[in-house]
Amino acid sequence: MKKVWKVIAQFWPTLVVIGAILYLSLSSSEELPSMEIPYLDKIAHFCMYGGLVGMFSFDTYRSSLLHGSRRKILLGGWLCAVCFGGIVELLQNFCTDNRSGDWFDFWANVLGATVGLVAGVFVVRPLVNCLFGIK
Repeated sequence: MKKVWKVIAQFWPTLVVIGAILYLSLSSSEELPSMEIPYLDKIAHFCMYGGLVGMFSFDTYRSSLLHGSRRKILLGGWLCAVCFGGIVELLQNFCTDNRSGDWFDFWANVLGATVGLVAGVFVVRPLVNCLFGIK
């Protein structure tokens, strides 16, 4: 049980992002501000999932608990984010009255997660190395 709390302590920023995505994706769309910007919904999905994988990359690189290939861990995190995005779209479609699942939202999630993974490797990793002195 102590190890679970250590992991939560190391990955709490990623967990906060997951909570924010769930709230924004499953709450009533009437509660969210509306703007007349074309494709704003897709841009939001792209940013949310890019931010999720980027934050997971940050937590992964700064974590002292992880042993093994960080590449495999990051790819696993990317795959989990993609699956999470698909599950959230299904929840929107089948478990909410005022939201609907959308394939284009799912593909925006996948594209955002992919860009987040690339940014994690080429931007976040050097940043963590510089800030925390972790290799």
